[in-house]
This record gives sequence, C-alpha cells and structure tokens, in this order.
Amino acid sequence: MDRKTMEELVNEQREKREPLANISRVDETHFLINNHTYELVSDPANSFDEHEFIDRFSTVFSKYDYIVGDWGFGQLRLKGFFADDKNVPAADQISGLQDYLFEYGNYGAGYFVIYNKDAKVPSRSKRRNNSSQRRGRQTNKPSAKTPSSKNSNTKNSNQSTNNRSRSKAKRKKPYVRERVSKVGPAIQERETKVQSSGKSSHRHFVIREKKAKNDGVK
Repeated sequence: MDRKTMEELVNEQREKREPLANISRVDETHFLINNHTYELVSDPANSFDEHEFIDRFSTVFSKYDYIVGDWGFGQLRLKGFFADDKNVPAADQISGLQDYLFEYGNYGAGYFVIYNKDAKVPSRSKRRNNSSQRRGRQTNKPSAKTPSSKNSNTKNSNQSTNNRSRSKAKRKKPYVRERVSKVGPAIQERETKVQSSGKSSHRHFVIREKKAKNDGVK
C-alpha cells in the first residue's frame, strides 16, 4: 500500500468520525470549546488550522492549561502541558516546551500554542483520602485466629508455666550440708561408779574414761 492510498483511507475515516467537541470561533485568537474559552497565544509560522484542530481535539485535553500542536509529515499532533505553578513533573510543564519540540518535533516544522482559561485539574486529594481510609479500615479489622495458632499458643504457655514451677521447686528444695569434725582417740572401755548419799535418795552417776590398753603404765 503506497502513501497516497494511506492518505485516502485516513481522510475517509476522518469524514466518518464525528467531532468530540463543539468548537466555535470568536475572533482570530479566541474560540470556544464546549463553552470554555481558549486563546491562541503563539503561532510563529501561522500554522494553526481550525479544521485539523477540531478533528484532533479530545476532551482529555480540557484538563491542561496549554495545548501544543505541531506538524509532521502533514499530520497534526496535539500535546497537553500544565502551567509552571502546578505540582507536576517538569516535563509536563509549559516551560519544557522547547525541550519537547527539540526532542520529538520535526526540524523546521510549524507549531502553535493554545491557552485554556478554564482548565481544571482533577483533584487527587479525594482519591488519596479514600485509599487511606480503605487501608485504615483493613488495618483495624481483627485478624482471625486459626485453631492451630490458638493451640500452639496454649502449648507454649503451658510449657513456660511448667518451666517456672520446676525452677521454683529447685530453689525451695532443702539441701544437706555435711559437716566433719575432728574426733579424739577411741574410748575402748568406760568405768562406771555409783556413789550413794544417805541424806538424799538421789544417785549420782560419774562416768570416767578408762585409758586404752595400749597406753603404757609407769
């Protein structure tokens, strides 16, 4: 399929496709798109084409502060940019236009810039709040305990209780200290004498140690 045939097919598809927005020209630099005011702020090579712009425009571009159109091989390409005061990456801000044209645009091709006076960026705070609330609800949900985990916890508590009772029993158990004292020579015999007294009926017992036989008598 040659280039001419491709261009004919593209033109047929354009004619069949209905425009996605209602565009009306107010003057040379101002026009309305779906009752929102737009202004042509830059067109160095006088390359703005109203019909091509209407054909390429999509409602997605209504959130951008600027719409840039550049030409390449007879085709119009649109790109949206935010204002520099918006909290977006630098590549998506209008100050990065020249870098965009240098990297993606065709050398020497015409371009134009349209300013959207009623641009409204979708707020992300609600989405973040909703997502954080959902995460909070999921975190606050009580976790279901399985029987196995409950049984394991019971076993662990019983084991720890038994260990504590054993340690206490060991501390309370009495112990015997063996005390050794020196003993004198063995007493082989003992001599017992009984002394009686007339005055008293009590008897006194005197126990005397008898010297061992192996002791010499002089």
